[in-house]
Amino acid sequence: MPSEQASSRSRRTLISLVLLLSLTTVLSAAAAFAMYRQSQAAHQVAEQASARAVAAQKKEQVSRQSAERNYSLFAEENFKVQYLLHLIGARTLTEPELKVIRPAIAVDEILGPTQTSFDQDVAKIQQVIGEDAEITNYQKAVASLLAKMKP
Repeated sequence: MPSEQASSRSRRTLISLVLLLSLTTVLSAAAAFAMYRQSQAAHQVAEQASARAVAAQKKEQVSRQSAERNYSLFAEENFKVQYLLHLIGARTLTEPELKVIRPAIAVDEILGPTQTSFDQDVAKIQQVIGEDAEITNYQKAVASLLAKMKP
């Protein structure tokens, strides 16, 4: 009997060991599968985040280029406005500013002829006045003519 008991105990131990190993194997496989699914989901989330980041970068780059283009147009139009204000006498540009602006004005399709007309008007006024008055804008031109007309 003791040998039957030992044999029975040995069988139970062996069955328990087999069940424990089987359960461990199944649980390990389930855990590995769950981790694999999680890594796939994390990878998809990372790819989506990367795609959103690239799209945001492109959008920001387009926005920056648009802003730079708008600023460039604003700066170009601003110097034209400043020059026109100078011609009518509402603003005085310095000689260094004029040296920078005049070459760009000369080739401008609108302001080039305006500058030529101004230069011709100044030459005519100086002929009428008969002196070399410094006429840098229309306001000074009118003042010089009025001063010449006073008795």
